[in-house]
Order: sequence, then structure tokens, then C-alpha cells
Amino acid sequence: MSRATEEGQASQSDATGQLPQRLRELVTQVAEREADFPDLIVALSPLINQGSMLPTETALELSVALHDLEAEAIEEDALYRLVNQQVAPAIAVSKSAAVLALNTGARQLFRLHPGDGLDELGVTEADFLALQQRLAEVAGPTMLKVMRPGADTLPMVMIGSYNHRYRAFVLTALQHHWPASVDKALESLFHLTRSEREVLSLLAQGQTTEQIAQNRASAIGTVRQQIKTLLQKLGTSTQVQAATLAAAAANALTEAPASSDTLMLRQSHLEMVYGEFLRDGRRVGWRRFGLPGGKPVIFLHGPFFGAGEFEADREWAQRLGLDVFAIERPGYGRTEPPPRKETVVDTMVEDARLLMDLQSIPTALFLTHEIGLIPALALSVKHPDRVQQILGVSAAPPFSELSQLNAMPSQQRIFIWAAQNAQWLVRLLIRLGMVRLRKLGPNRWMEAVFSEVPEDMVVLNRPEMQPGIIGTYSLNIQQVGAGFEVDLQLTFSDWSALVTQTAAPVTLLHGSQNQTTRLEFAQLFTRINPNIQLATVEGSGQSLAIERPDLVYQTLHDMARGLDIRPPGKKAEINKTP
Repeated sequence: MSRATEEGQASQSDATGQLPQRLRELVTQVAEREADFPDLIVALSPLINQGSMLPTETALELSVALHDLEAEAIEEDALYRLVNQQVAPAIAVSKSAAVLALNTGARQLFRLHPGDGLDELGVTEADFLALQQRLAEVAGPTMLKVMRPGADTLPMVMIGSYNHRYRAFVLTALQHHWPASVDKALESLFHLTRSEREVLSLLAQGQTTEQIAQNRASAIGTVRQQIKTLLQKLGTSTQVQAATLAAAAANALTEAPASSDTLMLRQSHLEMVYGEFLRDGRRVGWRRFGLPGGKPVIFLHGPFFGAGEFEADREWAQRLGLDVFAIERPGYGRTEPPPRKETVVDTMVEDARLLMDLQSIPTALFLTHEIGLIPALALSVKHPDRVQQILGVSAAPPFSELSQLNAMPSQQRIFIWAAQNAQWLVRLLIRLGMVRLRKLGPNRWMEAVFSEVPEDMVVLNRPEMQPGIIGTYSLNIQQVGAGFEVDLQLTFSDWSALVTQTAAPVTLLHGSQNQTTRLEFAQLFTRINPNIQLATVEGSGQSLAIERPDLVYQTLHDMARGLDIRPPGKKAEINKTP
């Protein structure tokens, strides 16, 4: 062995030995954005270059540092603070009626998970819209009637307020006071007259029928009839049950938020239905929006631009008569990661196929964001009769050139580079990425991905994007980044054959300013398969899907009508409208 080799190995050994001592500080700096991922990569390079598993001491130091950071980040998570500060069971809900966050009491009481819809609690679209209407009309919190899943008991009442900053409704289990907004809610929820509400209030104070009659200067028979009517309207069978409910209502707001932000209610409400099913015991979540009974569309989302959280998606789908079923891909929302016995692609294909079977959809158009194109192509190859056409937005081709990776923004490139070098490094970076997301919060989490891409940040910073960004935040963090790891596995699988094997017509929409996948690399699709149509949207970036929902859904609508999108073999230059 040469002296130079010995010195090199000694130097590497020294660097590795010193690594655990500075890891905690560096990992914390990366999480706080005081250092960046490449700084961590440089520190870990001796281990990465060895190509081996982490030494025990280093792995332990990383584990402890990450555990502390994750616990701190969860405590600081803005959405979870809304519910964790409540003593009673509490839920944060989006404008599309999806559960964004819930505290331990609510999780135990209702057996809910983030991503579930309020229909799990027996709340209809009309109920939720009525709650919004009351919050818009009367200052202060109001009430919502819910049912515990599977419980054949009295309806429960929750106090509802609106948090404008996070575009979320906070529902807190009724505990204790009776302001005008609650009085109006009792009238609306149970159709109680003013007299009946006064009787209910006196019952809550423990007064007898005779005392109520005396206080109201009414006949005892009249009060008895009012109480009988109350029992029927409240769904109770005894006066004790009615009094118990009333006592809770009378003390409702001591621990609930003192006030509710003013809600500017729009008259139109675009419903999103939430559902789930089990495939071989594995949970799969899905959403539905648009026009029920319209042209069926299966939507395979990407990680950043949501599965229906953006209101414009729901509006354009409804306007153009599209019935959209958005399946939550493995590791996102409620859908569990793939089982060991299946490949990632096979899992996504069979999840989508079973959803179509359960919804009696023999064949459909497919809409995909980014990496969602891969399972759509795979489904079209495996089950060609199920896929009519595919519309892919901001898709990336198979990684075949190093220049394709080098052209990406560094914050995105580093994860793909890690996936090419060490699986343990991928998991480390994803966990740190999730800490960063939580520290940025639901309003700003996209900065962790797109801060180096000003064209996309201009779109993402538009006020109308906030509800969708917050909803997508919840979709991404629910499984602590498991979906990102699944996506990286999918990216580096050999899926280039799917591009040539598919018989389904494929149209791709791609922004000319896309920095994640530059247009020159998107054109690889048409070189691999000349039948694929690539339409360039001038001036748009990776955020094309949410910047131009009109174009996306109009293209789907034209596909549904069997119209030619453009002359075969020619690239369409679609100018961006103001």
C-alpha cells in the first residue's frame, strides 16, 4: 500500500470519526435554513463515498438530532397549534370540508384522520355551507351538529370559528355560554322557535316544568307541550337528555376561541367528496369533484399542486361537465405506501383500477401532474381498455441524461442526487425537508421547493392560491414525507418502455419557463414516441397546473368531445392569457 493511499485513508477516517460531534449542530442549521442541504452532503461525503451503511455512532447521533427537531417542529406547526391549544376535542377543517389537523381528543373521539371529509361525522354539504353562512352573518363563533361514527347516540354539538390566516374552520367540542351566534345556530340546526329556545335555556339551568311555567307566565300544559316538541326536534327521548344537551350548550364557549375572523362568504360552494377503500387490507383515499355524472376523469396528482384542493380546479371541472376522481397516491394523504409484495408502479395501477371498478367506471380520461404520468402510462399498457386518453401536465421524462439533473434548481436536484447514491441519505433529507415544511408553515411551505424559481413563486404567492396551498400542505405532511420517498423510487425505476408501449393518445402541456424540467428535456417524450403531442404554454413554469386550470380542463373537455387538440405531429404554442 502506498504512503499516499495510507494518508488518504487516515484523513478519511479522521473526518468520519469527527462527524458525529458536529452532526447535531449541522442538522439543526439545515432544518432552520441557516445552512443548506449541500452543506450536509459535504459533511457526509466520506460516508457517502464509502457506499456503506452508516456507522452506529453516526446513525444514533442523526436519529437523536432528527427526533428532537421533528418533535419541536410538530409543536410549532401552525395548523396543529390551532387544535392543540384546545382542551376539548378540536378539528381544523379546510373550505373544501377536509380535515387538516386534529388533536388527540378528536382523534380518539371521532376516529378521524387528516384528509378525511366531514361527511364521516354526518355533516352534509348543506350543513357546512350553513355554518359558513352563520359565521358570515353574525360576529363570533357558531355551532355545528355532528355524529360520532358508528355511535347510536345523541348528536354532538361543536363550536365553529374561522381562522382567516390559515383559511381553516376550527371545530371544538362543546363545553361551556350562550351568545347570539349559538342561539341562531340552535334555531338553524334544530328549528327551535324563540319560545322553545327560552324553555331550553331554563331547562339547562335545572328548572322544573312548574318553575319554567311560573317564570314565563305560561300554563304548565303549554310548557309540557313545548318540552315534548323540544324532545322531538332534538332527537332525545327524555327530558334529562334534553337538559343535558342544553346545559352543555349553555356553557359552550369558555374554552372555545373568544372570537372568529370575519368570513367573506362566496355564494357558490364547490363540493369535494371524500372516500376511501381497502385493497388487501391497505387503506386508499380518494376525492371527487366537478359535475356528478359528467365525463369521468381519473386524476393522478403530483406532490406539489394538490388533488383538488385548489378551488379553480373544482370550478372548471364543474363548469365543463367533468366528473373528476382524484386518487391519493401512495404516501400522500390517507393512502398507505405500497406493500412489499408489489412494485410502486403496480400498486398505483391496481389502486386506480379498483377505484374505477368500485365507481363503475369502465373507461376514463386520465389527468396527471408531474410524476403521476408514470402510473397512467402503466395502466394504459396493462389495461388498455380502461384509458381513453392521457393529459399530462408538467411531466418529466425518464432520467437519461446527467444534464437533465444538473439543470434543475438545487433544492430539487439534491433529492434526486441522493436517491442515486444512498437510500439512507434520501430518508435523512426527506425527514429534514418535512421539518423545514413545518417550520415554514402551511402558508409558506412551497418556499422549501420553489424559492429558487421566482416565476413559480409569483404564481404561488397569489392570494387566491392560499386555500389550495394550505390543503396541499396537509396532503404532503400527513405521512411525514412517505410519498416523496415512493416518488423517488418511481422516478428511478426503468419506465422508459411505457412511453413507447402505450397505445393511448397522450397530450402533454408544458410551461416554456419550467425550471424543474426544462422544455428541451420534455421534448425527449416526442423523440421516444413521436405519437405523443407536446403543447408548450408560453410564460408558464412548473406551476402551470394551478396557474392555468382553464387550459387544463378545457383540454380535457375537448378530449371528452373527441375534438382534435391540434394537427397531429405539430407542436402547439399556447399563448398565456392574462
